[in-house]
Amino acid sequence: FSLQDRSYNKMKAGVENAAKYIRDVISEISEKHKIPYNRIILLGFSQGGMLALHTGLTIEKEIAGIISFSGALVVSNLEELNIRSKPKTLLVHGVDDEVVPYDRSVAANEKLKEAGVDVQMHSIKGLSHSIDYNCIEIAKGFIKTLF
Repeated sequence: FSLQDRSYNKMKAGVENAAKYIRDVISEISEKHKIPYNRIILLGFSQGGMLALHTGLTIEKEIAGIISFSGALVVSNLEELNIRSKPKTLLVHGVDDEVVPYDRSVAANEKLKEAGVDVQMHSIKGLSHSIDYNCIEIAKGFIKTLF
């Protein structure tokens, strides 16, 4: 989905449309390769992080986990988000991110905790809009806790 127009309605429509596609792909892969949903992790960076969060929280069958690097909740109103599952979730965000502000992950962390999601947040000082070795190590440790 495009970030050209960051108005709430455009962002919400974009992430919801993309999430439908991702849910269909997950279903097809799960059926074709006999992979249970509880063995699937959604991971994304920036828009992909937003999409991973939205899809993982609104999918009907609970997946193993969500990892969002430099992401955000596009739909932050919990009633409007319509959470259907609460997989373990990892948020990793650079404090110096100039593209997706760091406070968007802070807000997502608070909202997810409020919704009862098992969420961890890691703030990376000195990191802009990117993923560094430290981020990968944090994600690797998180994945090990899922299986």
